[in-house]
Amino acid sequence: MAETEAQVLAATQGNVVVFRAIGRVTFKVSTDFREYAVKAYADGVRCLILDLSECVTMDSTFMGVLAMIGIEGRKRQAQLLIVNADAGHRKLLDGIGVSRVWTFSTEPVPEVNLATLCEAAKGAVSTADVAELVLTAHRTLMELDEANIPKFKNVVDLLSQELGK
Repeated sequence: MAETEAQVLAATQGNVVVFRAIGRVTFKVSTDFREYAVKAYADGVRCLILDLSECVTMDSTFMGVLAMIGIEGRKRQAQLLIVNADAGHRKLLDGIGVSRVWTFSTEPVPEVNLATLCEAAKGAVSTADVAELVLTAHRTLMELDEANIPKFKNVVDLLSQELGK
């Protein structure tokens, strides 16, 4: 069976943005996801909900971006909620500290209906932009929890050298 292509869909209704992560979400969708969330904050959105009901798994860059969005959201006093996270999602996100900046729904949210569901803005992203995002995401994870330093130090060191930082 073919793996579902990664997607992060978004819908905005007033002061709320609902994201739905689909498939194996990775660095490939992280840039657009982060840009959409940053723009939403700039537009005054103060509630972000992430639905993981169709998320197969996520890579460390995507989790780092979740941490980045969460940290910025806390600064803006935004409400950040993850719904439909299974035990595997929780283990991944708790293990690197993302649960410190996002709240998890204790009950499943069946049939998340979105009045308008559209794909988050897609655009051509340069390799350098992706490398910069991966570097920043992993640095954020290391800053969020010291236990992440040994997990991601090699990635950060390698990308820092490649980017000349």
